[in-house]
Amino acid sequence: MVLRDPTPADTVTQRAATSTPAGRRPLRVTVCLAADEASPWMALFAAALPDARVERREPGAPVDAAAVAADYVVAAQPCEHLFAEQRAPRAVFTLSAPNDQAEYGQQKCNG
Repeated sequence: MVLRDPTPADTVTQRAATSTPAGRRPLRVTVCLAADEASPWMALFAAALPDARVERREPGAPVDAAAVAADYVVAAQPCEHLFAEQRAPRAVFTLSAPNDQAEYGQQKCNG
């Protein structure tokens, strides 16, 4: 099930429906991110992609067979069902690196 963040994402979806040129559908982005961390991220996506349809997907939610196919997926948190639902995005982005990689990079930078 795709859950929409009630503030910025809904605003972006409504704006996209009215401002997209005729014959062109809005860019679709699915962000896999828990509700308790979504607010600042969804606001950033809304500001950066004002004509896009940006939807939040709760990590661990079951597959929603009626989910709209996303052009791009942002995997902010692990989700075992994300790619069963979003089978063919153009690209996948992540918002974090594994802790061991982040620590390794910090050690390299600190000498």
